[in-house]
Amino acid sequence: MDATVVIHGTNFSASATGNIVTINGIPATVISASSTSISVKVPAHAGSGKISVIVDGKRVNSATDLIYLYTVVTLAGDGRFGFKDGAGPEAEFNSPNSIAYAGAGNLYVADVINNRIRKITLQVL
Repeated sequence: MDATVVIHGTNFSASATGNIVTINGIPATVISASSTSISVKVPAHAGSGKISVIVDGKRVNSATDLIYLYTVVTLAGDGRFGFKDGAGPEAEFNSPNSIAYAGAGNLYVADVINNRIRKITLQVL
């Protein structure tokens, strides 16, 4: 999922390439710009932190941090401990630990206490 942020202010370069933006020290891609706003793609793994903009060699840092939130969803299980195959919340795990994505919508979960590698197949809704 690509997230974008629009930064409002004054004296930005109207050219996207005339603005250098970092979020938490990580370079961001400037998508578009005007003299009063810059639209940037939030870089992967930037996390939360200050936004820095450089225009014509002059740097300005945000007064507050950008808070980048993640959405967490449950793919399988409902928190009950056990060993049961099933769709969505019907499945039961006992100490799921590591997860690996194997492509084609398949996840593999190390179900530690059950001493099993479990497969979750994602379904697009």
